[in-house]
Formats: sequence, structure tokens, C-alpha cells
Amino acid sequence: MTKYTAWIDSISQIVFSGCYKIENKEVKLDKALDEITRLILDVKKKNGCVWLIGNGGSAALASHFSQDLLNKHSVKSTTLSDVSLLTCLSNDYGYDKAYKKALEVLADEGDLFVIISSSGNSENVNMCADFASERGIKLVALTSFGRDNKLFNKAAGVSIYIPTTEYGKAEIGHASLLHSVIDNLQCDN
Repeated sequence: MTKYTAWIDSISQIVFSGCYKIENKEVKLDKALDEITRLILDVKKKNGCVWLIGNGGSAALASHFSQDLLNKHSVKSTTLSDVSLLTCLSNDYGYDKAYKKALEVLADEGDLFVIISSSGNSENVNMCADFASERGIKLVALTSFGRDNKLFNKAAGVSIYIPTTEYGKAEIGHASLLHSVIDNLQCDN
């Protein structure tokens, strides 16, 4: 096996050795993915919106997943990674509060937050998770780096932890899980 194929092989190893929780109770991977699917279908049924939140590469993954939900399954979904919006809100409220400020105006109780964070410790995404809890909005959290990270250990509908400290592996691992949901989601469009 070459270093490249070993790296690729390591993705499935870390995904299958991750920790998966529903409402803070550990479950098997399939059950966690089934619950994410159920939450998305529930949002669609209620005509709610799936909000995808992340920083850096996770923001790009959030955008990709949002597009797939909208395009392939007609699920209302969006991100908050517009440069003008982020710089405006960051300038006025601080970067740590930029996402939360937008969600305070835009999000509704029947919505779903999907927060993707490699470290799970970024203040801006953790503020969104706290906001979801305060508003009764369901939360899906995907993290890596350390199992003790803040986001993984918050009360969430579904919490996913992939054991790696490498950004590339975290992002590809999260992408593989989200694509497995997209590719298996059965919606009446």
C-alpha cells in the first residue's frame, strides 16, 4: 500500500471508529445517520430550513451539503458564509457573534442547525449551538480533533465525533457522512 492509498484507507478507519450520539446517548453509526435523515425529513415536512454552519473548509462543506439538499431533494437549506454578510456582522458585533446574530433574525423553531467544526471549539459555532438549545431548534454537530471538544459535548439531536487531528481527514470524513445521508435520502420532491 502506498502512502496515498494508506491515507485514503485511513478515512474509513476513522469514520468507523468515531463516536456517535443521539440526545447524548451513544449509538451506532447507522442509527445516527438515520436520525439525521429523520430530522431533515421533519424539517421538510414542516417547511422549515436546514442551516449549515462552519468555518474555513467546514464552511465550504456546509455550502456543498446545502446545495445538495436544495438541488437533489428540494429541502430549504442555506449557509451564512456570504462574505459581505459575515464581514458586516463581524464588524458590528464581533466575529464570534456574526453567525448567531444572523440566526437570531432568520431561524425559526421548526428549523435544523447542522454545525460542522473540525476542532469543535470555535466560539462562533458554539454560540450557534447554545442559541439552538435556547430556541428549541434541533442540532446536528460534526466534530473531530478531541472528543472533549465543546461542540461534541453539547446537547444535540445528533453528535458526531471522528477521531483525527488532521483537517483533511476530518473534512473528508464529515463529507463522507453527509454524502451518505444525501445519497440515501428519500424525499417526495
